[in-house]
Amino acid sequence: PPAGFLLVDLHRLPPVRRPGAWRQPIRRITLSGALAELVRIGRVDPRRPTRVIDAVVTAAASDPAKVRLRPAGDGSALARLTVDGAPAELRVAMVGHTKDPARGHAALIALEATGVARVPRPLGGGMTAGAVWSTETVVPGEHVPALTTSLIDQVTAFLATLPEGVAGSVDDHAVEDQLAEVAEFFPEHAVALADVAKATRRWGAGLQPVLVHGDLWLNNLFTEGDRLSAVFDWDTWHPAGVPGTDLLNLLAAEVRT
Repeated sequence: PPAGFLLVDLHRLPPVRRPGAWRQPIRRITLSGALAELVRIGRVDPRRPTRVIDAVVTAAASDPAKVRLRPAGDGSALARLTVDGAPAELRVAMVGHTKDPARGHAALIALEATGVARVPRPLGGGMTAGAVWSTETVVPGEHVPALTTSLIDQVTAFLATLPEGVAGSVDDHAVEDQLAEVAEFFPEHAVALADVAKATRRWGAGLQPVLVHGDLWLNNLFTEGDRLSAVFDWDTWHPAGVPGTDLLNLLAAEVRT
């Protein structure tokens, strides 16, 4: 541990399970990791450290002793817990983090209000001990290794159930918002990105915007057998997107992999 800290625990982190007799063992060898849990010397009793995750789980109406934290690859964390006797998924990130779970939680609220099926249902959320958290229902199913024609058809039918966005054109909505975010990270391309935004205004004028997922690819889908059972991870959603962009993203991601 770094100077001034004690090692409290070491958590082994297996990779997310994927189907395939050989794929999972290879993933375990190449992607397994560990999370070192440290406590600052002199701040708290190292035998009983006060952890942010314990405070969050308590605020989420669950038992910290029964929760196993799963760090995500983006700096946030996940945990499976029990809320009101039913399994739930907890999402946690520090305040100000780009993966603030409040954004995805807002999407689930909007989807629930419009009756969209096969998505997690929002349970609770808040800010505790410097962390933002949300809880949602656990969706059924498992990952699939490849995108099939049948699954594409089912995803297309699901996307057709997403609610319409604000009335009018798509101007100043999802595409422009996302291009503006890209320009913040790549200011040297801001002029070119502005040209792209102008082009989207031209060909998107008059289209009725729809709520979009924003990051639809195979990793954010679950199936039961050959049936689409869930679409999750809505933290990049937008209430007014260009129709068809989610499907395009799904197909492009499959070609890229």
